[in-house]
Amino acid sequence: MDNKKIEKIRHSLAHLLAMAVIEKFPGVKLGIGPVIENGFYYDFDLPAGLPASALGEGGVKLSELEKEIKKLIKEDLKFKKEEIGYKEAKELFKNQTYKLELIEELEKSGQKIYTYTTYGLEHKTDFVDLCAGPHVESAKEINPKAFKLTKSAGAYWKGSEKNPMLTRIYGLAFENEQELEDYLKMLAEAEKRDHRKIGAELDLFTFSPLVGSGLPLWTPKGTIIREELNNYVWKLREEKGYQRVTIPHITKKDLYETSGHWAKFSDELFKIHT
Repeated sequence: MDNKKIEKIRHSLAHLLAMAVIEKFPGVKLGIGPVIENGFYYDFDLPAGLPASALGEGGVKLSELEKEIKKLIKEDLKFKKEEIGYKEAKELFKNQTYKLELIEELEKSGQKIYTYTTYGLEHKTDFVDLCAGPHVESAKEINPKAFKLTKSAGAYWKGSEKNPMLTRIYGLAFENEQELEDYLKMLAEAEKRDHRKIGAELDLFTFSPLVGSGLPLWTPKGTIIREELNNYVWKLREEKGYQRVTIPHITKKDLYETSGHWAKFSDELFKIHT
């Protein structure tokens, strides 16, 4: 796989996804649409009054967006990069709250601002996005059978729970159809062997929202397996000369100050006051 080529394809598909969502929801606010491992995603803030379920299986299905993207690919759209000034960028994205925030940050740091224009649409205006690329020069470089939108999920803007919750759509993209099929098969096989699924089915552990996601509560059956594994590991350690010790579960505040935990997590630590 040509890494540079596939990165351009994935990045360009993120823009085509944004165009497809705008077609369905003209007032949508755009977040970011980066390339990730094996694909891409784009974040959207739907127009006021629309629930997050309006985009996804509860509303406009991902398969509908895929069809729209394939239409755009078929039109052989072009991608053009351009450097613009801060004032021009603010005017261009004056109705895009999240883009304006990014422009302000770029201006403060003195970074250059680039846009990518996707043009060549029949009877429609060009699509312009704040982006440094890279992108393909022409949509004909994208294999319409080698990508798939996989899921939608909630995602806080910039990853902070203090910011608005956006709707994120994920997609996979490869150079050819066979690579996509092979990857989807691998995901299906991995799902069959998902330890979270198997563990629950075998009554090895359970989860509780009171404890926290990803923190298993071991059942008697699961505890037996856990202890057997622990004993086996300790047998290997003892053969190398290691010995067991036991330390307290609570300590003096000084230790956490030395480690740096107190400065970062003091409000979350369990404290005993005397």
